[in-house]
Amino acid sequence: MGLAELQVQVQFSPVLVKKKASAGPWSLDDRPPEPQDKAGCSLAEMAWSALLVTPLVVAQWRGCWELMVFYTPEQKRERVLWWSVVAGAAFGVVSALLRGALTKSATQQRRTWRQRFWLALGSRLYLAAFAASSVAMWRGLWELIDMHCGHTYQLALFSIGLGSACLARLRCMRNLSGPPFVLTPDLNHTIFAFPTRYRTSGSKDPALHTLDCVFSVFVVGSLVVIVWRGTWGILDSILVPEHEDTSAWLSLAIGYGVTAIGFLLQVPARIACDKLSGGPRLLVADLYQFLCFCGTVNLWRGVWNLLNIYFLPGEIAFDPFARAIVMHECHD
Repeated sequence: MGLAELQVQVQFSPVLVKKKASAGPWSLDDRPPEPQDKAGCSLAEMAWSALLVTPLVVAQWRGCWELMVFYTPEQKRERVLWWSVVAGAAFGVVSALLRGALTKSATQQRRTWRQRFWLALGSRLYLAAFAASSVAMWRGLWELIDMHCGHTYQLALFSIGLGSACLARLRCMRNLSGPPFVLTPDLNHTIFAFPTRYRTSGSKDPALHTLDCVFSVFVVGSLVVIVWRGTWGILDSILVPEHEDTSAWLSLAIGYGVTAIGFLLQVPARIACDKLSGGPRLLVADLYQFLCFCGTVNLWRGVWNLLNIYFLPGEIAFDPFARAIVMHECHD
């Protein structure tokens, strides 16, 4: 695992920068300007990611999840959940298979304004569909496990242990994390990016590339959901379960505390990985990634449950459709 894989990936969307006269006085550039104060910029990026972007991402996921719950008939719930897993995973596989062609098309130069408009519109619709498919797969697998396995300490601990061990063996522990530790801007060369486990090329070996895409979505993706569900269940059981509001605030505090520690440890972790090799290097990297995951899941759980408790109190709070729509509007 290289040093770059331990960095907190916090980047900004395109910014207005000065261009040459032939390109017009101002234009959008995919590359952010070089910061004058790297320490100050890093601190601002961390605050931007943890305090603003992450709550909005959680709200968007929560709203999409609520919409799916709202439109799922109880008598057909299990069938719908299975279809959610299949449809969400299928969309992910197709996205992975087409990422090369889509990225090549998105990064072409010398477009007309109409082409830029349709690219911007199409890419945002794609991102919305991709987000919905991700939520569908997560919700389907999560609730199917709830339905058939229930909630027990033993199952939660087994899920965390087995899932983490498999991800560590596959060198995919980084997939456990998310905002605020992983943040990707909507740039032309990143919108359709979909890294797979073995990073195969479709042009060189289409069959192997297809298997790589299927494996990355179905196997790695399912392991991530299993670990998240087990950890979330443990937190529900040990963090003041009799007081939902206190539990949510406590989870939020732990999440931000561990996130701050993770941000502070990223440089020492990179230095340690630079000096180590082999098994010790992987161990340090995986421990750091698991620490980031603990901060991420606590932060997500805190924001998610606080939205359940405090967001739009009153009659509208009992309307999942209304709450979901407002969450989407806030995220947009």
